[in-house]
Amino acid sequence: MMIELIVKDISSQIKYVGFFGVLYLVFCIIPNFPGETFLSVGIVMTSLRLAYVEEKNNTLFLLKTMPLKTSTIVVSKYLSELVIALVFAAVAVTLNILGLGAGEQGLLVISIVLPIMLVFVGAYFAMFFKIGYIKASNYLRLLFFVVFIPLLIPQVGKFFNRLLGPLDNIDEFTLSHGFMIAVILLIVYFATSLLAIWFFNSREDF
Repeated sequence: MMIELIVKDISSQIKYVGFFGVLYLVFCIIPNFPGETFLSVGIVMTSLRLAYVEEKNNTLFLLKTMPLKTSTIVVSKYLSELVIALVFAAVAVTLNILGLGAGEQGLLVISIVLPIMLVFVGAYFAMFFKIGYIKASNYLRLLFFVVFIPLLIPQVGKFFNRLLGPLDNIDEFTLSHGFMIAVILLIVYFATSLLAIWFFNSREDF
């Protein structure tokens, strides 16, 4: 049943996945445009779409009435987003191999920024299973503002440039470092699923 749920979730997002894929292809043509970063942010947008569809169709309530474990329902969401993230990563790697994209720097972005976005998705799903789509989406927007808006302040931006200085030097910060960071972030991503399961079990409006 897990596979059927994953297929269902991915099917409900296929248009969004295609949309971000096509835009990434377009951005690859634009010099010095961070297309890989945009593709990474796309995983957050697909998760929002999934949560919207689930709440609109009252799917969680229907699944709760079926002989399914709560963990199966929750983990299927996490796995579906992971599959989409892997598709995005595969597209980025393929285009970089073909000479498009930002090259090795772009692969570093995918190996780090994409898992970071997955952690945001994991936190969002935990909130979604606790308080529903609208409130969870508002909290996610607030979280994005708190995390990313300060980076627009010159002093804060300079601090992070110094902090992330090794990213500017491929010789110091290699893809192997990016891979290790990605593995750690993926562990955090799935750790949030445990919180989501607990929240979903304690939810009283089903």
